[in-house]
Amino acid sequence: MSAARSEHDAFVLDTSAVLALLEAEDGATTVRDIIARGAAMLPWIAALELHCITAREVSPEEADARLILLHGAGVAMRTVDGDHLLRQPTAATDPSQ
Repeated sequence: MSAARSEHDAFVLDTSAVLALLEAEDGATTVRDIIARGAAMLPWIAALELHCITAREVSPEEADARLILLHGAGVAMRTVDGDHLLRQPTAATDPSQ
């Protein structure tokens, strides 16, 4: 039986890493492998930046689709609060839950 992965084993992705993956640039394979291992976290500010860049350069629909794709691939989206630097969104911080 394998041990559960802790957040301390995770890689925090930044916007450039996600864009490299989505646009098949250098480093895309590394980012894909990290996501496939279930070891990727995306801070809310990087998700916001990704959404804004994509909406401006491609379309708002593609911006939405990219965030949905990352979430579906198991990328943990994280928010910031006073107690923890990166925390899984809860019903109190994420109205979609």
